[in-house]
Amino acid sequence: MALFVALGFAFAAAPLDARVSRKTHHSRKRQTIAKAAKIEPVRGQFLSDGAPINEFHCVPRAVGKVPVVMLLHGCAPNHFDDAEFKQMCIGLAARGYYAMFVEYYGAAGAPNCSDLAMTSSLSLAPEAPIPDDRWMRDLISARYSLANNPKADPTRLGLIGFSFGGTLAVITAALNPNVVSAIVDYYGFSNEHVEGAVSRLSNFPPTLILQGDADHRAHVVDSIHLHNVIANHQPASEIRVYPRVEHGFNFREAVGYDKEASADAWSRTLSFLDRHLK
Repeated sequence: MALFVALGFAFAAAPLDARVSRKTHHSRKRQTIAKAAKIEPVRGQFLSDGAPINEFHCVPRAVGKVPVVMLLHGCAPNHFDDAEFKQMCIGLAARGYYAMFVEYYGAAGAPNCSDLAMTSSLSLAPEAPIPDDRWMRDLISARYSLANNPKADPTRLGLIGFSFGGTLAVITAALNPNVVSAIVDYYGFSNEHVEGAVSRLSNFPPTLILQGDADHRAHVVDSIHLHNVIANHQPASEIRVYPRVEHGFNFREAVGYDKEASADAWSRTLSFLDRHLK
């Protein structure tokens, strides 16, 4: 009888185990499908000072609100290396970020690079207009446009800027305290006015500077000096200097493209953002 009861229990339990097994199988299958679902850039617009600004964004598969990372182009022709920016956008979303490429030229149009904030005769005092003031407002408007987005948490905002985009990221953080949570500055320009704006903040956001020592446009000595200024206000900041590497080293369309430096810089970028945004 004991054997019969034991066998009977086993027989009765078998269908339940099968149901649990099938449920687990279907749950794993759904997770696999969700992970395999392709992330694609989505084009959109937001308003800045009443004018429409173009952007594209990549939404992660993660549930709930995630940190926001904005990609800021440099002073280059429209659509310069769009494919590279789209891959960055997709990669960031796959990493669990709401990624957004901001076409901050927008209504203001493309700048004359010689007239931007790195020109020593221009002031970056908070009370004075600066050459990229319109572009800085575009970034702030982009952040506000995500306030009610169910997938984005703009209170955890990272900026990845390239060349002048790196300069713009630093300026925006300096003149808008407590808006930016982390910065990755790829070979941005700097001077005493940029450093002066940074030095006025008691707690600058953690900043990673990625710079080639053969860069003839954004000089390595200026990047090192900017890092030292930031480090006085934010000890979590870092700098990585790449030997014999030129300006634009991470873009395949750029003359100075360097495959190894590009891969290393992107790996450092993701690790840095993970530490300071998640």
